[in-house]
Amino acid sequence: MTKDFIELLNKDPKSARLVFVPNAADHEPDKLYVEEDKKRLASLGFDFKTVDLKNENQISLDEKFNNADIVFVEGGNTFYLLDLVKKSGFDKSVKKFLERGGVYVGVSAGSIIAGPNIEPAGWKYADKNIVGLNDLAAMGLVSFAIAPHIDNSNIEEVKREAAKVCYPVIALADEQAVLVDGNRVEIIGGGDKIVFKRPLKSYFPQIIKEIGFDFDWDEKKVWKFVLPVIEMDINELIWHFEVPFYSGDGNKYYVKPREVIDNPVDHKNEYEKMKGADLRYPLDLMENKGRLLLLDGLHRLMKAYIQGEKTVKVRIVPRGRIPEIL
Repeated sequence: MTKDFIELLNKDPKSARLVFVPNAADHEPDKLYVEEDKKRLASLGFDFKTVDLKNENQISLDEKFNNADIVFVEGGNTFYLLDLVKKSGFDKSVKKFLERGGVYVGVSAGSIIAGPNIEPAGWKYADKNIVGLNDLAAMGLVSFAIAPHIDNSNIEEVKREAAKVCYPVIALADEQAVLVDGNRVEIIGGGDKIVFKRPLKSYFPQIIKEIGFDFDWDEKKVWKFVLPVIEMDINELIWHFEVPFYSGDGNKYYVKPREVIDNPVDHKNEYEKMKGADLRYPLDLMENKGRLLLLDGLHRLMKAYIQGEKTVKVRIVPRGRIPEIL
């Protein structure tokens, strides 16, 4: 794994600048592993600086990361670490750092916070939520979650829990790591390569799979985005009316929006929702499989169409932000 790390860095460790973040270990009774990791980094030739997130903010972290090649985040309590990450602005600073080509290394808790959510940290065999953290959404640097320290004693527990979440879970033994380089995602190290993927909901009809709805998302997370609002020709979006998004006759994905529009008496519930839609709010779209798909706002689109609107207000959500809405 060391060889892969050095290759990803593409630089002599002796000339690389590394920021070491040990905060996850703050409440660990035995911090010997932190000192051992420091020794390993020093043996590779790294001259590193330790950063305490309790004493930092986004501005100070931006300055430190501007002069860094690697950010190394140590393991420990994931809930405590994520709380500090959000309070200090580390999550925002590290994204800028990665956009400039920096390398992020996470160990245990440090790897879990890189995913879409830290739920795996709270599974039976793992961490305690010592800070009472309610929002478990993580940094979303990658679209999968890490379940570390996997062995025969906990793999079945991880398998059961992974089936309940809407993102892939990579289960890693202590001698393994995940290497991410652009679109390349590779599990390195010895042992079985274990990835739990939740399949697309089994009740999705083929037509919905074909047009591109191949992931689940949380609309409330979409709403939180701050994105520019533009006008779009409504005719570019009314193809959605021919897809059976709504329930009917006891079946999911049975009724098309066009049927609701044309037969309001037969589909009173959805028609009333459409009438109550607030057109002050834009539609949220994302490009997928060659077309723009609605993430949120179908009732608003229907109402605008019935009212004879020629254009609608929309926001385009970049595909790169998928991990943030899972």
